[in-house]
Amino acid sequence: MKTSQYPNVYYNKNTGKWTAELKRKGKTILNESFDNEYDAHLAVEEKMKLENIMIKTVKPVGGTAHVLVPRKWIGREVQIILLD
Repeated sequence: MKTSQYPNVYYNKNTGKWTAELKRKGKTILNESFDNEYDAHLAVEEKMKLENIMIKTVKPVGGTAHVLVPRKWIGREVQIILLD
C-alpha cells in the first residue's frame, strides 16, 4: 500500500486507484476511489466539511501526528495522550 501525503488517502495497488477513506465513531462515512491522489484528498476535505470534522496537526516528541478533532475544539487547548 502506497502512502499519501494527505491524511485518510492511500493508493490501492489492486485497483490502481487512490482511495479516500474516512471513519467517524467506528463507522465508515467515506470510501471512494479516484484516479489521482489530489481528487481523493478533495473528497476527504469535502466530507469533513459536511460532517463538521477538522484535522489538527500536532507535533508530539519524535514526529508529527494528524488528529481528527471536532471543529468546535479548534483554537482551544486540548491535551492529547498517545499510547503505544
